[in-house]
Amino acid sequence: MLDHELVEYLLALAIPRRDTKAQALIAQFGGIDPLLSADAETLKREGLTEGVVAALKIAEATALRLLETRLEGRPVLSS
Repeated sequence: MLDHELVEYLLALAIPRRDTKAQALIAQFGGIDPLLSADAETLKREGLTEGVVAALKIAEATALRLLETRLEGRPVLSS
């Protein structure tokens, strides 16, 4: 699944039955990582609603938690 498709599905939860403009957001921020890691005030200044900002921040928190969970208990250096 492409980055813009992931964001499209995510935002469809917050913006039902409308164009989410996911590709434009990813292009504007320079990728999915900068979009998800942008602070809430920056996202609001770009015209995103509180619901959309919340969805993006929840996605970021979930991704970070997943990374932390996968790294716990693993050696940092193997040699």
